[in-house]
Parts: sequence; structure tokens; C-alpha cells
Amino acid sequence: MSLSRLEKFTYKRIAKGLYRAMATSALVMKDKYPGKKYHSDYGKLALDTRPHWKQVKDSQYRYKNEASINIEDGESILSIIKSVYATEVYVTYEPGSDVDRYLEIVDYGNQIIDKASR
Repeated sequence: MSLSRLEKFTYKRIAKGLYRAMATSALVMKDKYPGKKYHSDYGKLALDTRPHWKQVKDSQYRYKNEASINIEDGESILSIIKSVYATEVYVTYEPGSDVDRYLEIVDYGNQIIDKASR
């Protein structure tokens, strides 16, 4: 099973847009709040600016009250962005029982995010 051209176009735009928004926000937060111990602290601050995300605990964030991620100290901003992408795709596009398709979409998005980060 492979993604169609339209699906690749759609998920590429989503992944690149997410990367740009989160990376830019993290850089702004780094300038605004210098001296944080971990890069993950800037990732958390960047995630606070994303719509539909709420901080539940110190390192736990929930998306649309449906799915959550944990952000560990020392986690890279790129890793946080990939977790956010996987969560947003899961909740928004409801892959349902087709786990293989969901994993294919997430893998494709992660490849795009990796390319955008270079």
C-alpha cells in the first residue's frame, strides 16, 4: 500500500508547515527566554503556542483532549516536532483500524520533517 500523489502532497504540506511553525516558535522562545537548561524547554514553550494543545502536567501535553505526548528533559526539538505531527495526524485524520496506513503516513511525514530540518 502506498500513498497517492494527492496524499503525499497533503501530508508534505502539513509536515513542512508544522516544522516551520514549531522551529520558528522555538527560536523565538529561545530569544525571549534565554538560559533554559534543555532544548526541550523551548520545544515545550513552542508547543504552548500551537492551537488545540494544552499542558496537562509538567511534561505532558494533550491535543484536543484526545491524545497526549510526554516531553522528556533533554529531548530534541526535532523529536518533539515529530511527536506533535504523529499525534495531530492520528487525531485529525482518524486512521481508525488501519494502523499500517497510519504508520506509513507518519513515516512519510517524518522523512519530510528530517529534510526540512537540514
